[in-house]
Amino acid sequence: MPYLNSCVGAKKQAEDLAEKLYADRENSQLVGTGYKLVFLAATYQNLPETDKALSLYRQAIAQADQNHYSTIKAKALSGTAALYRERGEFDQALQHHPEGIEILDRASAKLDRAEACYQLALTEQKLGNIEKTQENFERAIQLFSEMDASKQVEKVQLAATKKTEKIPN
Repeated sequence: MPYLNSCVGAKKQAEDLAEKLYADRENSQLVGTGYKLVFLAATYQNLPETDKALSLYRQAIAQADQNHYSTIKAKALSGTAALYRERGEFDQALQHHPEGIEILDRASAKLDRAEACYQLALTEQKLGNIEKTQENFERAIQLFSEMDASKQVEKVQLAATKKTEKIPN
């Protein structure tokens, strides 16, 4: 619920619910479930409370490594990469994107892989890497199209048409 609230702009409700889960994460079932950590991290990323989000993504990655949950690890890596991009830490972002995508390729997790390619395209776009940006947008569109996810295809196409200034090195 906190994640959904953070997506629809119900910031106060998202914050209240997220804080309860965050405070109780050591004593609840939250620790045992990587997806809960990923969604709580994404909630904080949307709020934006990036330090908490980054900490939760790291916990999710550790949990996934310990329990061999490759898809959870990939989602946490992709979220971490997007978070670093949002913070302007592009080198860090580019360190996390490829591993997440590789894991999702092996797992045949088409939806998550499409989203990860989209996130990588956004990072490359910020860096002004036109060829890599286009390649990853096309890959995301292809995967979303295979799933008949027309709204997601539209989202990617819209992002692909946006011009962004290259970030100076």
